[in-house]
Amino acid sequence: GDYENALEYHERSLAIREELGDKRGMGINLDNIGIVHSDKCDYGKALDYYDRSLAIDEEIGDKSGMGFSLTNIGNVYFDKGDYDKALDYYDRSLAIREELGDKSGIGSSLNNIGLVYADKGDYKKTQEYLEESLSIQKEIGIKELELETTTYLYLAYKQLGKDYDVKEIQTLIKKAYN
Repeated sequence: GDYENALEYHERSLAIREELGDKRGMGINLDNIGIVHSDKCDYGKALDYYDRSLAIDEEIGDKSGMGFSLTNIGNVYFDKGDYDKALDYYDRSLAIREELGDKSGIGSSLNNIGLVYADKGDYKKTQEYLEESLSIQKEIGIKELELETTTYLYLAYKQLGKDYDVKEIQTLIKKAYN
């Protein structure tokens, strides 16, 4: 992507929101700037922006924003291979999302936790979290995550020596590309 233009856009937007005293908007912009830095693999800067966003979210009581920032911080630690820290942040995000009744966020958080356990080689926990995530995704129709979750769930089943319907994955792949 065009990181420099994205950063310039988000930083200008942040300056405007600061002028207006729009704290919620500032938190969103700080998260977006963090995402750009994370995409560039500049994890130190990404964490700095996510931490600043989280502080604002906590200050104004924006629980939804807190859940989002905690997930982003967890993503950085996941990408760095620090799975215990990633789990800590994902668990905190999940708790907030459950408190809010945010089904989409819950499904996403469960998916993230499942992927951490997959990378750690704990396929029993992978299965547990991904099955719960997939159930929520199907219930509320989060199609973009279904393919990823089903694929990782299939890999977990394979590691655990369980049967799995390969046709379901093929069907999801077809749906994803149509």
